Amino acid sequence: MTPDAGGKWLLHANLTQSEVPADFVMQVPVYVDLDGQMRRLGQIRMVGDTTASDVKVRLPSKPRKVAINAFHDVLEQ
Repeated sequence: MTPDAGGKWLLHANLTQSEVPADFVMQVPVYVDLDGQMRRLGQIRMVGDTTASDVKVRLPSKPRKVAINAFHDVLEQ
């Protein structure tokens, strides 16, 4: 997380999916806590053993927290 122009913040993230078959596809939800409210930022499509690297998102303010699967909307093992 780095400060950006106009009082905004730039989120830098990497997300890794591992130990799954090559044809396994998952839409991984990403959330941010802004001003005490957890908001869905979007989702990242992951296929097989892979890493989504250097994901960048500009945010209106510095989040308290960034989370994946914050509401258990992806099944876990």
